[in-house]
Amino acid sequence: PGPDPEATGRGVPNYLNSLTISPDGRRLWVPSKKDNIARGTFRSEQTIDFESTVRTISSQIDLITNKERLADRIDFNDRDMAFAVVLSRMGDYAFHVIQGSNAIEVRDAYSGDLVADVPNTGLAPQGLALEYDTRLWVHNFMARTVEVYDVGGVTGSTSFAMTRISTIST
Repeated sequence: PGPDPEATGRGVPNYLNSLTISPDGRRLWVPSKKDNIARGTFRSEQTIDFESTVRTISSQIDLITNKERLADRIDFNDRDMAFAVVLSRMGDYAFHVIQGSNAIEVRDAYSGDLVADVPNTGLAPQGLALEYDTRLWVHNFMARTVEVYDVGGVTGSTSFAMTRISTIST
């Protein structure tokens, strides 16, 4: 759906990545990119620009109705390719790795609000694992490393700092 303001935009999800089912089994999270096929001089008489052509998102599919929850899309502004998502055990926090931006973003799973981030991970993070809501394991494909972060404060809602505790060469 539209319109195309600076921080979001229309688009069809594609290049779907690591799918994740919420702990309650009711939602499927799908990080992907979206292409704005509704914009352009011949389609909408709006010029295509870098803010509205291709963006990265995390969509949610309601597994009861089998329909996308459009209002719950998380549009990552000025980011490149959300690649994986993992949820806390309660399902209240969604940890995303943004491959092309070398970043981790933690979003409130209900509002989509950004609650914590690590803007400089290893190169091209592609994989995530959350261990007992205390340690986040991040696979950095191009750096050939696995980083381990202490996220107990985030999942316990006591601190929104994520401390890197180890970097393991692969």
